[in-house]
Amino acid sequence: MKRDLEYYMNLPYRIEIQELSDHDGGGILLCMPELGRAVVTGCGDTLEEAKESLRTIQRDVLSMWIEQGTAIPLPDSMNTYSGKLSLRISPALHRTIAERAREQEYSINQFITIALEKEVVLSSSNRSTSSCKDIPSMLYESGAFSYSEPPCADSTKEGKCEICQQAA
Repeated sequence: MKRDLEYYMNLPYRIEIQELSDHDGGGILLCMPELGRAVVTGCGDTLEEAKESLRTIQRDVLSMWIEQGTAIPLPDSMNTYSGKLSLRISPALHRTIAERAREQEYSINQFITIALEKEVVLSSSNRSTSSCKDIPSMLYESGAFSYSEPPCADSTKEGKCEICQQAA
């Protein structure tokens, strides 16, 4: 498919809507953050006026980028992820990870996956949870964890959860 102006104009870029207060002049402000929150914006007294303004600005910006040969980002919804990640770490950290994984009877891949899941899920809940039992089951159902149930239900040989390190 030819990546011309119409191609980019028809991509499903996310649009954010903000209603402006009277102090800020009133009306509606729209932006396309994937193309630059402050770059592709449109405003108007009504939603229709703001949409028309946004499309005009989008067309002008994309035309300019195409003429300049600037790389145009695709919408986030079009990105795909394979689940594979190439990572460079120091030999000392590699050794430590391998030793800890072996101690807990995991492969290095499993150990790193568990550590990343712990960091991402627990930090996304502002670490307000005291154990994995407190993490809402929706995180597991959504696939945020690679477990079929909360890890506290499957403790390690030491009787501690492999994620929160509390007794199961």
